[in-house]
Amino acid sequence: MPDLDAHVVEEQVPYSTALQAHLRERGAYLCGPLARFNLCFDRLSAAARDAADALGIAAPCRNPFRSLLVRLVEIVQALDEARRIILAYEPPECPCVDVPHGAGTGHGCTEAPRGSLYHRYTVAEDDTICGRSGPAWWGCLMPRRRGEPSTW
Repeated sequence: MPDLDAHVVEEQVPYSTALQAHLRERGAYLCGPLARFNLCFDRLSAAARDAADALGIAAPCRNPFRSLLVRLVEIVQALDEARRIILAYEPPECPCVDVPHGAGTGHGCTEAPRGSLYHRYTVAEDDTICGRSGPAWWGCLMPRRRGEPSTW
């Protein structure tokens, strides 16, 4: 992720206040439930796969009007995973771990409703956040245009 800005370009468009992104190598990209479903279909639990079958959804699915149904499959997956974690839970010996202090840069990226949420923070030796490093953009990496076809 340190070189994310080498692959992602963000630009301001006249019809929106949100910055819009595209990949340098290939242009538009798909994000959200359809992207997660297509990328992780082979890792779905049996219950989630059964739900997808019952809904008539299979990967790859590029129909944006099916994204609500795909979210339903994600909910089944989340509930199934929560059940698995609860049944396998064993209390740890120590409920916390010591975190070493020191200077460094941390990166984080997660899926958000409007795109991928990316943060980069730099921490000083005295454990204060002294800024962010890297690209000029901040927050959600939104797809270039709503409705623009995916090139993958």
